[in-house]
Amino acid sequence: MAPEASPIDECGEYGEIRLPQTEGITYEIVEGDGKQGPWKVIATIQDGYTLTDGATTEWSGDLGTHTPCPVPVTPVAPVVVDLVQCETPGSLTLPITEGVLYDVVRGISGQGPWSVVATVLDGFVLADGARTSWSGDFGELRECGVAGEEETKEDGPADRDESTDTTPHKTHGGVAPRDGVLPNTGSPQALYGAGLLGLLLLLGGTLLVRRRSTMS
Repeated sequence: MAPEASPIDECGEYGEIRLPQTEGITYEIVEGDGKQGPWKVIATIQDGYTLTDGATTEWSGDLGTHTPCPVPVTPVAPVVVDLVQCETPGSLTLPITEGVLYDVVRGISGQGPWSVVATVLDGFVLADGARTSWSGDFGELRECGVAGEEETKEDGPADRDESTDTTPHKTHGGVAPRDGVLPNTGSPQALYGAGLLGLLLLLGGTLLVRRRSTMS
């Protein structure tokens, strides 16, 4: 009797060779492993038995190739950091998912529109309802402005208008003169000479008075 062969008809399955049970006959699989690929079975007549006329003792075939079923996968959305600070671009962090390859189509520079596409690798299949693309906009990258107002250039001494200059003039003592009060411009030598002259005049007047008193 011929063996029963069940070839592979879908992923994840193996074929099968079922050997018959016949008195006086030994069946043996001489090619293949009985699970997949080509196979061959031979029937051997045992001692004390004879093969009937026209009987077949060899059978062969092919069970097919075993293939694992694709694993369903669900791609995950990337982590997006929008552009919120000056001179700081946005960023995309791609997830790591077995059986999925992520690719940044736009937005590598971290500004403007961005988009990410997920591709399922061999041996995997996209789960029902799973998403494979995401997109958005980081915004426009801008430069940071200068803190505070711009400093203006002050006029130097050569540029100052004397007619409108209100800066007080300092004296030798370091104090500006008050309105209506003349500054002290006398030197120590002038003061000493004025005092000596006054003393001489006083002594001359005293001698003149004494002389007149003696003559009288």
